Amino acid sequence: MSKAIILSNGPSIMDLTDEQITKLCFGQTVFANKQALLRWPTAQYHCINNCHLQDYDYVTNVEVHAESRPQNKKVFKGEFIHYNVFGHHEDAVLITQKWDSLLLSNNKGTLPWCPGIMQELTIPLAIDKGFTELIIVGWDMGLGYEHGVPCPHEPKYTIVEWEHNAMVNSSESYYNWLLKNGIQIKLLSTQSSLSDAIPRVTLEEAVA
Repeated sequence: MSKAIILSNGPSIMDLTDEQITKLCFGQTVFANKQALLRWPTAQYHCINNCHLQDYDYVTNVEVHAESRPQNKKVFKGEFIHYNVFGHHEDAVLITQKWDSLLLSNNKGTLPWCPGIMQELTIPLAIDKGFTELIIVGWDMGLGYEHGVPCPHEPKYTIVEWEHNAMVNSSESYYNWLLKNGIQIKLLSTQSSLSDAIPRVTLEEAVA
């Protein structure tokens, strides 16, 4: 089973010290969502969108994957790949639970609206790259939770209620779909509101 680490930006990303982040990520393939990159600047993949976008001074030739092309921002180092997200509220994948539609192999330059960058882009990208075991930090989705690593020039973000409810209520279905497709996700978090069906692991278990 090919393992990768996903760093997202829920509050539990700040529960790990720099030493613990290093223990988790060193020598691993790492996907970072938005400002979570600041916890591990040498991540191989960076997933962003226009929400809470900031400039990044990449220290390595990271592959940047963006939902829609950011405007008036720096030229990114490394490979820059962008997608267009489409969909309406009634078509949200969290509502329809048509999980197959999220696979990048089923999309050509477009992504269905989930919403949420984790399920729209980051996990599909990791699957597309051939990873089958994903250790995820910071996918907390608690109502009222703020980003662990804030964007310096935008207000603090909290998830809206309908999105929180839809994601929590559909998370067991999503997990079972992943398992059916040979993908195992595990949460390194004590704060996640997602289904208890998704395994929680400790740092020691994650690096074993």
